[in-house]
Amino acid sequence: MPPYAVRKAKEVIADHQASFRLAVERGVRIAMGTDTGVGPHGSNAEEIALMVENGMTPMQAIVATTKTAAECARVDKLVGTIEERPGIPPGPQHVRHVTDQIKADKIPLILVDNFYDPALPNNISRETGARVAILPNQVEGEQTIKTYFALIDYLIKDITSALSKSAD
Repeated sequence: MPPYAVRKAKEVIADHQASFRLAVERGVRIAMGTDTGVGPHGSNAEEIALMVENGMTPMQAIVATTKTAAECARVDKLVGTIEERPGIPPGPQHVRHVTDQIKADKIPLILVDNFYDPALPNNISRETGARVAILPNQVEGEQTIKTYFALIDYLIKDITSALSKSAD
């Protein structure tokens, strides 16, 4: 980081802390996250401690980091799973329930692990209009994914692409 940016950041710490505390006191909806490369991957988790130090309860900081962040990113509408229990194919009643929920809640996307047969998710997609994104769930789940960071980048790219197509 250039010296002028470090100097400026230090100059505004107290102001940022005061405005954050005021926002918490006034009930402003706060989500944790970043869209810039301000540090190594994972270091943004330090923000949770800073949120608590500056007026949030630990639970408020956790909610800001999970639920509120998901809502702000518009990925908070998890309906359920097509497979009721790991390794057990879903019954017709469960499939109908999930399909009805996708329709009722206008869920735009069905996420599928790339080692599952996509036939059922594709059938549900045809009935509901939700798009299917077939994704790896681990490093080396696709040949090009060699690190955890590559996996996260891959997931973000594919989910974002599928969501933008569903908005068309």
